[in-house]
This record gives sequence, C-alpha cells and structure tokens, in this order.
Amino acid sequence: MSTDSVRASELDIDAVQDSFIHVPELILADGFEMTRSWTRAQQQTEISGPINPVQHKIALPRHNGEIGGAYTVSFLIQDGRLRADCGCQGFKFGSHCCHILHYWWLWARGRLDVIDVDTGRSHPHPPAWLSVSEGRP
Repeated sequence: MSTDSVRASELDIDAVQDSFIHVPELILADGFEMTRSWTRAQQQTEISGPINPVQHKIALPRHNGEIGGAYTVSFLIQDGRLRADCGCQGFKFGSHCCHILHYWWLWARGRLDVIDVDTGRSHPHPPAWLSVSEGRP
C-alpha cells in the first residue's frame, strides 16, 4: 500500500497508545537538505503501508536499485512536537534517516496525514505552529 492512501483518521489510535510513549522529538539540523538521506528520501518510491495510526512499515530502494531493509517508522505529533523514530542504523547514529525524511517529504506535500495523539486531530500538512528546525525558539 502506498502512503498516498494513508489517512490517520481512519485508524484506531486507542489500540496503539503504548507504541509511541518513547518516540523522540524530530529536529532537523541546518543543511539536512544537502544530505544523501534527503536526496534518497525524495527520489525513491517507497514500498510501505500503515501498521497503525502512528507507525508505518517502509523499505526504500537503494542507489543501486536493490530494495533496502524494511523498517518500522513512527511519525506523530505529541505535546505539540513532531516525533519520529526508525529502527535503521542511520537513525540510531544520527538525528534522522532517509525513511523519516521520506515521511517528512510526503507530509510537506499533503500526501500523508499525521495524527496528533493528544487531540486525535489528523494533519494533512505540517501546521504553521510546528517547528522542526534546529534553531527554533
């Protein structure tokens, strides 16, 4: 299933509340747009599908065309902050990865709804009050 059809409001958030308790805040460092992860996130077509309202399974093709590993990505709003997590090594050793950036790319273009787990509201685009930049107030 493509993330084009994912609508968080159609899924049951109550059934998965324990899955997002420890998801870290996503902060994108200045210059993230120049990274290889960002390039890969924009140029590749994903193989993905929703697991629940805040988690998706994703595999992105690598630069050589082979399909990369499948990872679970959490992508949600909680406490007024965007939170994201991925099981890949890139995320483990950095602040973001191509999998999370792919969901940011989709969301910024209105192709993914992201749920605010505090309100239950689904956001088809990043709200104006949300900031993910490193130097935010």
